[in-house]
Amino acid sequence: MLVFALGVVLMLALPGAALLELITASTILPALTYGSTIVLYLAVRGRLSRQKGAFNLGRFELPVAICALVWTLVALFVLVAPKRRWSPS
Repeated sequence: MLVFALGVVLMLALPGAALLELITASTILPALTYGSTIVLYLAVRGRLSRQKGAFNLGRFELPVAICALVWTLVALFVLVAPKRRWSPS
């Protein structure tokens, strides 16, 4: 109920553009955090120690990390980025 009440207060208090920016920022920030984690992993993965018996993707480690990075970039630039409005000329 508290989240609902806070949402109603924000909708009434903030102008439409500010609320849209808040929603967009709350969508972009988790993707940026996930993407920065993947980039950091790719940068240091050669120096990480491997423990015997621990989970290991083996030869699929690098392709999975690259696919995750590509997915994050697609999410940021295609799905989250504001769409350009088409206006007939």
